[in-house]
Amino acid sequence: MGWLNKFNGQNASLEKYFTKLDKLYDEVIQQHLDPERPKPEHEDLVDLLFQIQKNSCQGMITLTNEQIKGVLTVCPLSLSTFIYVHMSVFLIYFSY
Repeated sequence: MGWLNKFNGQNASLEKYFTKLDKLYDEVIQQHLDPERPKPEHEDLVDLLFQIQKNSCQGMITLTNEQIKGVLTVCPLSLSTFIYVHMSVFLIYFSY
């Protein structure tokens, strides 16, 4: 069915979406790399990933900016799945 997506414009739509998402992640990464960026009160996921990237000289974990973008892409999905599963368990538990 991949050929159908080519004709109905689905491929172009997805490509456009992922290009915008990639640009957004590039902006977020550049903001976090800015040396004049004020130190945040609480670090976010991107700060944590950059700490891992910075300390990768120890040879345990190495992260590229593309891999950081990948984590940012799947993280909201993981969070929503986590919330869904826990809310489902909560509702099942208290429905009896």
